Amino acid sequence: MLSSFRILEIMQQGVALLDADLRVVVFNDRIGKLLQAPKGAIDVGVSATRMAAQIPILGRTQQSDDSQESWLTHLLTRSTLFYQEISVGDRIVSLTSTPVDDGGWLISCDDISALASIRRDMADQNRRFDAALANMPHGLCMFDADKNLLLCNAGYCRLYDLPETLTRPGTPLWQILDYRQTAGNAPVQQEAYFDVVVEAALKGSAASENIVLMDGRVIKITHNPMENGGYVATHEDVTESVRAEEQIKHMAGHDPLTGLPNRTLLREKLEKELALGNGGKRSALLCLDLDHFKHANDTLGHAVGDLLLKAVTDRLKTCLGEGDSIARLGGDEFVVFQEEVQTKERAAALAQRLVNAIGETFIVEGQPIQIGVSIGIAIAPDDGDTADGVLKNADTALYKAKTGGRGTYCFFEPAWMPASRSGANSTPTFGRLSQAASSRSTISRRSMQEPKRLSASKHSCVGTIPSGAWFHRMNSSRWRKKPA
Repeated sequence: MLSSFRILEIMQQGVALLDADLRVVVFNDRIGKLLQAPKGAIDVGVSATRMAAQIPILGRTQQSDDSQESWLTHLLTRSTLFYQEISVGDRIVSLTSTPVDDGGWLISCDDISALASIRRDMADQNRRFDAALANMPHGLCMFDADKNLLLCNAGYCRLYDLPETLTRPGTPLWQILDYRQTAGNAPVQQEAYFDVVVEAALKGSAASENIVLMDGRVIKITHNPMENGGYVATHEDVTESVRAEEQIKHMAGHDPLTGLPNRTLLREKLEKELALGNGGKRSALLCLDLDHFKHANDTLGHAVGDLLLKAVTDRLKTCLGEGDSIARLGGDEFVVFQEEVQTKERAAALAQRLVNAIGETFIVEGQPIQIGVSIGIAIAPDDGDTADGVLKNADTALYKAKTGGRGTYCFFEPAWMPASRSGANSTPTFGRLSQAASSRSTISRRSMQEPKRLSASKHSCVGTIPSGAWFHRMNSSRWRKKPA
């Protein structure tokens, strides 16, 4: 069996035992080498005072938060453990002085250079980590499996204006959410917030969701689950980007002048409505073209023309019923979509309101302007079961209304289609027919300046409206069938 002295000699740590009089009782050679002690500085019977005098590092003052004292001073005045890390040449040595029962001291030291290097590297890494967290533009937080806070950065605190007491490790998530509820920046739908956590846990990977807050902001929260059941989450304020995206989307689907849905959005709505079928219910599509607008626009200027279009839009809106919607195709062309039209009379009533409203004088920039509107009406799905088909047939009816004298509305009739076409939806086109566009007559200045007077002969459309076509003129108060 190894003797105690042999054990001391093979130890990697340096050891010395002092008695109650602070004299060396036993030691090994390792302690002298670690402390770079001169020969004889550590030997049996040598006092701690002599050791401190001959070994410079033992006389150095150890600074702590509340005191400054040297190794010798501590041994002479105290009876508590004393720990130092001291530089000895190119080494870092730990020096531990531990009081023993008989009033003596156990002095031990060890080369901790490698450990000190690792700790320095970790400290540097932690400083970089702290700097990264502090300078992140987004909020970051980490919660354990019980949803208690492990850490958060300054961005997270700023985002929700959290007090310091709620940013300490161990703070339950529910306390943070309760505070945010009181502060007015909690999620509008709390379940949406936790749905992200559940989704991330189920997927085992990151899950993101835009969460709307009570104060109107939109926060993108991304949860990354951890193996221990906790999670790391980033919180990014995406309010501006979401609003910009919504604005871009709105601009893509709306007319910039009037704010009405444009051709693209109208087509999407029609396709959706026709695809749903609405349980066999019918709907009406009314294509509107302003009469005499071009003359007003050319005579009074485009600025007045734009104001006139805005005024027309406002007036058209007042005529719509519940469920009706309106879009602008461009220029002086508008489309009204009317839901649940079981009879033509309901569509006719809306068309008459539109004709009457636009026929009243507009006052724009102090200038009275007299225009009108012609309307073509197609009933879906009778006159087409696709967006293109219904629009084309409504446009055909509009052409008939235009050539029939203007200030009128006219229903589409399948008999108008060429015999070579199989139905209302054959070879669909989106927008106005080329025939209609080329056949419209130029508006005279006189027709703009004088009130519109419609004669029976002018509106008879003989040879234009086939037998069975529904036709209505502005000054008529009843429906009638025009002869072929």
